Amino acid sequence: MRCAITRVAACALAATLLSGYVGSKAYGAKPLSKAQYSKQVSVIGKTFGIDIAPVGATTTVHAAALALAKLQGELPVLDRKLRAITPPAAIKADHAGLVKAIGEFGSELGPVITKLKTGDMKALSSVGSLKGLKEIESAVQVIGKAGYKIG
Repeated sequence: MRCAITRVAACALAATLLSGYVGSKAYGAKPLSKAQYSKQVSVIGKTFGIDIAPVGATTTVHAAALALAKLQGELPVLDRKLRAITPPAAIKADHAGLVKAIGEFGSELGPVITKLKTGDMKALSSVGSLKGLKEIESAVQVIGKAGYKIG
């Protein structure tokens, strides 16, 4: 009985992994059209806007630290969504830059959050000058200039 359960579990795991592989870039997913890409990335961009908006509205050190921690926690979700997209060939490198910038921005938030937790409200003003955020903005502009409406 135990052996049969193990085989069923192994088969289920194999099927799950295979279905993830078939739908992934590793299998060679077809690049999205310009319209599809614009639509999917626009949704992700709106989510990013919703996630970052509370940061600018904070008035206390504690609220700022919480807002940045929440944003930092949401960035991996956005990263996974962006990585799941197979961009059109014309902007493949720009899309990769956007994905990289999201990850970098997330890692840069840690030290800012730490400073906020020690009572340094001035740390919040450094968020706008973080390299990752500037690279996100740059990537969005480059993709937009290429004719993709994602912002």
